[in-house]
This record gives sequence, structure tokens and C-alpha cells, in this order.
Amino acid sequence: ERGKMRNDQIDKKDFRAYMEHRLARGGAASELNKIRAAIVKFGALYGKYESFHALSKKMGVKIRELKAAGQLRGPARPHVTPEVRQAVIDRLAKLDALWETKTGQPRAYELVVRLQKEASLRAIEATQRFTRESLVGDGLISVVGKGGKVRTVAISRDLYARLEQHFTRSGAEMLAPGRAYLLSLRRATLAVGGRSTGSHAHRRTSATDMKNEAYRKYLKAGHTPEEARRLAVQDTVEHLGHSRNRRDLAAAYLSA
Repeated sequence: ERGKMRNDQIDKKDFRAYMEHRLARGGAASELNKIRAAIVKFGALYGKYESFHALSKKMGVKIRELKAAGQLRGPARPHVTPEVRQAVIDRLAKLDALWETKTGQPRAYELVVRLQKEASLRAIEATQRFTRESLVGDGLISVVGKGGKVRTVAISRDLYARLEQHFTRSGAEMLAPGRAYLLSLRRATLAVGGRSTGSHAHRRTSATDMKNEAYRKYLKAGHTPEEARRLAVQDTVEHLGHSRNRRDLAAAYLSA
């Protein structure tokens, strides 16, 4: 955008322009501080550490001032409504059926969305990382998350049975190819009137549903509203495959 074609041409004016752009877009202070720190390291690779470091300190002051004044708005989080999600599931079910009629091969894009709905999985966890071995019995699935971390998640008996049937019928090594699924999900979301087209929006909607259900459960068990909210948020963050005390992820997924 500023006419620079090589990394070594980038100077502190570009650094400032980029940070101003990111500040205008919004985001958590921690995220913006990580960005400015990364740019300083980038500058050091091209002999510009001193000037980049000095500007980074100034931007750090600005970030703190904006945060204290309440002017640093949070990032816009992609989201789909439960109604849009159900419409996407129905559309992908029809497209999967048409694909099988045309090619003779079963396709599982609808099942992937249902997995993301019930288990709050990332797209990669529900596609190429999801194999027959992921079905561990009694309605439980084994999920390979970030860094190869494995967790066990419960899903409905109906979905579990459909997944077993799909692998038996298709003989596929994985549930779905990730890129092809994401493209179909995007098209289906737009076709039914949705605006947020990434799979993470479906994961976030699922997480919100789970948090609300857990909150009601804890209230019914006699917890105070504050206790119920805290426990529900922690349970949900852990369900997503993270440490239950990660407040940054609670904010990212649940605005909590």
C-alpha cells in the first residue's frame, strides 16, 4: 500500500502507519503489544532496531492511554446465529446427497458442521485430523488439537452412529479435506443469508451455546449467578481445548 517492494525498504514511518491502522481496526491491548514487539524484531533483522524500538515504546504508551480511556475497542468477532447455522447444515446435507448421487462417493460436510456444533471443534480437528480412530466408543471422540494435544469430547449418540456409518460406507481415511470443506461452508453460509463465512464463527456459536447451557445447570444446582457464570465460562474454555483459566480466550470466544 505504501509502495515498498522489499523488506529492507520498510522504515519506522511504515511501522507507525501499520500500527495506526491496527489501532483503528481495534483489538485487545495484549494483541497489539505482541504486534509491535514482533515488528521490532523484524526491524532488527535489517539493522533498524534502535529506531523501531524507540517507536515501539511510543506506541506502547499510546496503547496504554487508549485502553485506560476506554477508547480501544475490542476486535470484531465473527459470529453466526443458530438459525443461520441450522440453515447451513440443511444446505450442506442436500449438497452432500447430490454429490453422492453424481459421483457415487459419500461426502461428510454436513457431519463436519455438526461436529463443530456439538463439540466446538476447529475446522482442522473436524476434517483431516478426524479419522475412524477418533471414534473411541460410548459416544466419545478423540480430538487432536493444537500442538498435538489430545482431548476426549462427548457427542450425541445419533451423530456418533452417523460418523461410524460414514467411515464404513466411504472407506475414507479422514472425515473431509479441510480446504474443500471450508470453501463449501463459505458458499453455503452466503447462500442462506449469513455474513460471517469462516468456520471459527460456527465454533464460537457452539461455545456460546455450551456456556449458556452450563450456566443454567450451575444455577439449578444452587450456585450464585456469579459463581455459575464463572464456572460455565471455565468449563467452556476447557471444552475448547485450552486451560480453563485462560481469560483472553474467554473474551475471544464468549465476550466474557
